[in-house]
Amino acid sequence: MTVHNTDEIERLVREFLAAAEDGPEPGADEDLFQSGRMDSLFALQLVNFTERTFDIEVDVDELDLAAFATIAKITEFVANKQTAAQSV
Repeated sequence: MTVHNTDEIERLVREFLAAAEDGPEPGADEDLFQSGRMDSLFALQLVNFTERTFDIEVDVDELDLAAFATIAKITEFVANKQTAAQSV
């Protein structure tokens, strides 16, 4: 399992978001749902992307959309999952 640092995680998430939409790049703390950049279907695509890209598994009980509301929260979630996976 490749462990990515937070800068790499953020960069890859931003690239995924940029590929999905045109327009200005969202700020790290911009709520992607409130801004209309993301809906529940796109959130599932994002979850799938994070699982594949960062070699993590998002359990059903972790599917709290609040954890995927901002780039900063996504980065933190992925970093925490990678850390937890390393300590197993």
